[in-house]
Amino acid sequence: MIIVPETTQKRSAGKRVLTTGDVARICHVAARTVTKWFDTGKLQGYRIPGSRDRRIPVEQLVAFMKANNMPMGALGGVTRKVLVIDPDIPPEVSDEFSEMENYEFRTAATCFEAGLAAREILPHAIVIALTNGMTAVKAGEIGQSVKNHDLLKGASLLAAAPNLTPKRQEKLCASGFDGCLITPYTAIDLAEVIEKTMDLVI
Repeated sequence: MIIVPETTQKRSAGKRVLTTGDVARICHVAARTVTKWFDTGKLQGYRIPGSRDRRIPVEQLVAFMKANNMPMGALGGVTRKVLVIDPDIPPEVSDEFSEMENYEFRTAATCFEAGLAAREILPHAIVIALTNGMTAVKAGEIGQSVKNHDLLKGASLLAAAPNLTPKRQEKLCASGFDGCLITPYTAIDLAEVIEKTMDLVI
């Protein structure tokens, strides 16, 4: 089962927009460099109402890259980079993802492994498996630590747990997660929620 906040669905539906993290990956620069481009007016975009988050339409990035003689190859197709932090992820989910086009899929069983993988692939989406006893507050603290990291702040953050009640799902989304997955889930379930929550639509 997939739970996606209504605001996230509205934000993503039918739009071709990029986060500053996505632009940073495409242009091979630091996210703060993209922020500077945006704040000085060199790169056109808009802010999400009620937040400091910036969004850049794909056509504006194309115009910016052309004006600055930057290579356009990275825009030809975007690979969704996914990191799942779960020591018990079913092997069939990994196998199915390996067959999907436009996905790079990594798993990590420990925080140490997750840190290494995150630094290596700079994921667009991170799935964190939550234990049954973990409170929404504790999960939110983990989520915020991910979102506040310079290399990961542009990533979609998903929570995965068994027996998620609607109330807990709402609390997790309110605490910073972009969506929830009820375990066990399939590769198709995960791909669907990633597409719904990612601000990047190509």
